[in-house]
Amino acid sequence: MKTARAFMVAAVTLALVAPRLASADATTDQAKTQFTLGAQAYTAGKYDVAVAAFEEAYRLLPRPEILFSLAQAEKKQCVAAKDPNLLKKALAHYRQYYAMDLPQSAGKAEAVESIQMLEQLAMQ
Repeated sequence: MKTARAFMVAAVTLALVAPRLASADATTDQAKTQFTLGAQAYTAGKYDVAVAAFEEAYRLLPRPEILFSLAQAEKKQCVAAKDPNLLKKALAHYRQYYAMDLPQSAGKAEAVESIQMLEQLAMQ
């Protein structure tokens, strides 16, 4: 009797959780696809396309490395287009990334350098 009840509980739990797991995998796959598109666009110098793809990837999967890539693309685009709104977004994203509880890394050091550079641009 206990075995049958345990089996029923496990079956119901699986039925409730399985769709969420499949959805999470699909979302992760979509985020990876968007990130790859963003990386390709960034490499090709199409920073506006990269920003859009990284924004979507981060919306789907809010991970620090995606946020950092988004800030990098925004920095490149704002410098190329001299867009003060993108400069503000890039600064905000770099600051958000830096504030995350992450181990000290090359990304954090680069975020500090980028924040300083963008703050200099903002004052011009």
